[in-house]
Amino acid sequence: MPSRPALAENERTFERLVRVVERRVAAGRLESAAGWARVAAAFTTTNPHGALREPRLDAALDAVSRRTLGPATHRPEAGPRRVLHVLSEGHLIGGHVRMALRWVAADEASRSSVIVTRPGCESAELSALVRERGGQATVLEARSLLARARGLRAAAETADVVVCHTHGEDPVPALAFGGDYAGAPVVMVNHADHVFWLGVGNVSLIMNLRDAAAEAAATARGYPRANLTVVPTALPSVARGIERDAAKKQLGIDPGQVVFVTLARAVKFAPAPWHPGFVDVVGPALRANPAATLVAVGADPRDAAWAALARELGGRVVLPGEQPDPTLYLDAADVYLDSFPFGSTTSLIEAATRDVPVLASRAYPGMSRLMSSTCPLDDVIVGAPDTAAYHERFAELTGDAERRARVGAATGAAVRSRHTAEAWRANLETLYERAAALEPVRTRSAPTADADDLDRYSELLLGIESRTPLLWTINFCRDAFDRADRASALARTVGVRAAQKARRTGAGHGATAATWLVPFAR
Repeated sequence: MPSRPALAENERTFERLVRVVERRVAAGRLESAAGWARVAAAFTTTNPHGALREPRLDAALDAVSRRTLGPATHRPEAGPRRVLHVLSEGHLIGGHVRMALRWVAADEASRSSVIVTRPGCESAELSALVRERGGQATVLEARSLLARARGLRAAAETADVVVCHTHGEDPVPALAFGGDYAGAPVVMVNHADHVFWLGVGNVSLIMNLRDAAAEAAATARGYPRANLTVVPTALPSVARGIERDAAKKQLGIDPGQVVFVTLARAVKFAPAPWHPGFVDVVGPALRANPAATLVAVGADPRDAAWAALARELGGRVVLPGEQPDPTLYLDAADVYLDSFPFGSTTSLIEAATRDVPVLASRAYPGMSRLMSSTCPLDDVIVGAPDTAAYHERFAELTGDAERRARVGAATGAAVRSRHTAEAWRANLETLYERAAALEPVRTRSAPTADADDLDRYSELLLGIESRTPLLWTINFCRDAFDRADRASALARTVGVRAAQKARRTGAGHGATAATWLVPFAR
């Protein structure tokens, strides 16, 4: 497990980044202040330091907003409700983009528009949909973050509700809707609930996709519970392709075998500091239950642990690798196994639509629950608090066909009542009503979570995040600085890279980063 010194080093770098932001605000260099805020948030997203929110950054962005944007104008228009969806990037195939698409498609009572805060990042599919519905699709093309914030605030003037699906390091919504903003209510979709984020200014309602995210928003981010809600993820209708036994035959599996299916990217199965790996737990369960066959879609068949298990158990372990269309594999499932140590909520829900029981690990203490696939189906999922319980539940589901049918039917019914387009439309109406009735959050409160729990959780993040070097982040964000900081950043980056090359070291953050930042923090 990564050590606390690693967190401390990241904290020192983050603290210097925050000081850079504050000094730029004090000096009136507001363009650079916004750019450095983005650097700070992006750095700590992949280099955790023991916090998921920083009120000083929020306050600095509020100050920039007040000094550059002024009071907001709100000019709602007659006609259908106008909903403005805000994304940082729409061209990526991410869950938050798919959610925005499903949201607009389901919200037939509203006139939806979309605005993207980063140049060249439009979603052609989302733009076509909103235009078809009578809305507008806009990309903020300015290099200046402050200019983009002005454009976003102007676009919100005629909205009845603003919905932010933005990235956590994007300062544009925090600038547009922070400071003295008092326009249409702002809803934030908390799609990146496990990492640091800047927030979206004077938010009225934070829409969480699971209870664990709402709890972290209250304790680890300091938001009032009254301004939090949990809404199930919207999913398209999923129909079974073929009957279970026919799917098993197509896969070369004896229909008499009880087929356990799991679906996730390979990295989600690997052992983690806080949880044993998937093979370590499921392997003994398969050995003890000869009637069980495992199909692990997405697992790497070249991985040593998976390859050894497949050799040992032969045809009872099927490793098809990544599959662009997993329908046949899900159709063959008698039971779905949620991936761990890292859960895969969407795959879990899609499997559950087929009326199969879901077995999931629940060995996640404290804030590590954010690593699991906790979701609004927790009341019908078969959960196991430890490895022994997992083996017991596995054996029970293998040997009891009647129980599989009963639990599977309840699970499928829960999905249909909570995650379909009809349920989503009802949730949206409630969401809009709550957002309009609530006072926006104007205070930038400090988190109340237990510091040791936050540190332990941050150590877990250190074990899985890519730990992007600071210099990469600065170079990516450098265009947002003012001219003086752009020139200084470029010169210092060239110097540091030359020194690194001379020393043959690939360090991109840590002590090098802290030293690099000294002149900017003065």
